[in-house]
Amino acid sequence: MRSRLVTWLFLSWAVIFLINIWFENGTGDLYNSYFADVLKYPVPLIYLLLAGVVVFSIFDERARRHQDEVNDLKEHLKDETRIVIQNYKELHRFKTQEAIQETMERFTVSHPYVIATQLYEYSIKRMRKGTTVSVRHVNGHVIETEDLNAMLGMTYRIKNDLYKDYEQVAAGLLQEDRDKLYAMIRRDHARLAVMKPEQYTEEDAIIYSLLQLGVQASFKPEELVRTVSFLKEEQEAELEDLKRAGILKGILHTVLFKRHFYLFRYEKEGEKKGRVYLTKNITIKGKPYVFLLTLSPEIAYEEDQYEQIKNLGDTFLEMLMQNGIGIEYNSRNEGGDTP
Repeated sequence: MRSRLVTWLFLSWAVIFLINIWFENGTGDLYNSYFADVLKYPVPLIYLLLAGVVVFSIFDERARRHQDEVNDLKEHLKDETRIVIQNYKELHRFKTQEAIQETMERFTVSHPYVIATQLYEYSIKRMRKGTTVSVRHVNGHVIETEDLNAMLGMTYRIKNDLYKDYEQVAAGLLQEDRDKLYAMIRRDHARLAVMKPEQYTEEDAIIYSLLQLGVQASFKPEELVRTVSFLKEEQEAELEDLKRAGILKGILHTVLFKRHFYLFRYEKEGEKKGRVYLTKNITIKGKPYVFLLTLSPEIAYEEDQYEQIKNLGDTFLEMLMQNGIGIEYNSRNEGGDTP
């Protein structure tokens, strides 16, 4: 306030100084002519002007302070509104995750063949150096009597030329044209078959996974439960150890080949041998996810194992949708026997 008052006083002094010069040059009767009859007593014009400046400065400063307070209040209100909106989003996100977790637990414990239910968030980025598929674990539930080494996160890097090749394979299969697929099988098998296991890299593991995926995409749905094998046992074991790619194949089975779900088995020796895995791509609040069901090897002894596995996937999806979580998925290819 002080600086503004000083400014106004300085400007007033300058104006009054000029008026005094004017008075001294033949305008001495200005007061008597215009102000004396109104005020009834002599008042020097300079005092009147100074008083007016002081009063104006005080009211101007108060108006400025009031406007500053209003502006501060508006900014504070904006901040509070942002906080409320952010808190609401966080609460909504928490409620969604809580509902998903509750659904997973209820589904897992109520179906005897289900060992675990997991949800992963994924993204596919097409960049100059290659296509990257990133996967991150979000939620999961496993029954207490079973062990599960859940994958917390994984990044798969695919050369753009290879990804485009399998986009063309997928487009051909959708048109019942398998020539591109057969060409890819011959090319990629020829590369991998002549290599020793210790020569394989992660890139080779991705090539092998896409090779398997392309062949499986040509299967009938019920044939997905059988294993696809192209190489010697020690070669396949090394490629699978280099990169766990079951969930990648599940994602691309839908993204590239427009299939509803994907099945694969755990074939290594040990307690987990024979486990069946089912994946299904879904969208939650506009973001892509894939859920993964881990099923007991015992389901293989059922005569209608494929139907039971498919029904488990459908049941879990229905339970999610009934919980009001906002699930979306592509149902265009659900008709008939298309997985």
